[in-house]
Amino acid sequence: MPNDQITITLEAMQQMFRESEERLENRLVEKFESEFLNIYRKIDSIQGLIRFLDHKVGDIKSDIDILKREAIQINKRLDNLENRFDSLETRFDNLENRFDSLETRFDNLENRFDSLEIQIDKRFDGMANGFLEFTSVTFDNHNNRITALEQNKHLTT
Repeated sequence: MPNDQITITLEAMQQMFRESEERLENRLVEKFESEFLNIYRKIDSIQGLIRFLDHKVGDIKSDIDILKREAIQINKRLDNLENRFDSLETRFDNLENRFDSLETRFDNLENRFDSLEIQIDKRFDGMANGFLEFTSVTFDNHNNRITALEQNKHLTT
């Protein structure tokens, strides 16, 4: 083979190799660009998800703050109810003590009334007996006088 032909064939081969290399490079560039675009889209999608999650975390933090405030209010209300219950319990105890005191006073008054009733009954019985005794004695004296007068009347007649 002549030298010229070898040179042409060598140049043709180099040309083919360069074209092949360019095609391969273009394919690689297209593939990398495509992969890069996919990665970029995924990164963009992930960034959107991160923003969404950040917004949701903010909402959750806000909800937690609201729940904390409500829990504090509920605890205050429970403390208030507990204080009111304690106050009512104290009042009830005071009323119960007053009722016991009134009951004791009533029992004392009832005992005094019973004692007075017994004393009155004894006095009345004593007075009634005295009256009966007095009337009996007076009646006997009166009968004796009438009898004496009648005897005197018979004697004078």
